[in-house]
Amino acid sequence: MILCDVNIFINLYLTHNSEHKKIKSWFEEFLLSGENFAYSELVLSSFLRIISNPKMTKFAVPIDSALKFTDKIMQITHAISIRPGVKHWNIFSNYCSSLKLKANLIPDAYLAALAVEHECTWVSQDEDFKIFPNLDWKKVV
Repeated sequence: MILCDVNIFINLYLTHNSEHKKIKSWFEEFLLSGENFAYSELVLSSFLRIISNPKMTKFAVPIDSALKFTDKIMQITHAISIRPGVKHWNIFSNYCSSLKLKANLIPDAYLAALAVEHECTWVSQDEDFKIFPNLDWKKVV
């Protein structure tokens, strides 16, 4: 089962982005596989925050349009919503402590711990995730 980072959704949504065709092709191929697809509402809320902010993207997207996209993600037939469970905080705090994390790596550790706890392959364009032990990480190339 895969769990996607916010950058996957941003590149999937923004058709003018240079990564869009590659991400769209990969995502469509994945969906055809019938494999379960996990999503995190935290990641989807980050998508909404970024995509609607004119300071973050050249073309800020109206929130209703962005919400329609997140609704489509959540309605994928084999999509499963995952949330932190009883092991999550321990995995997360161990990452923070053992790797001496700070700043932007803290939320990355939170998401990595979510993927590890639920035995998901984390899919991201962000190579910072390669530092997390026991994280099955994949970059779409």
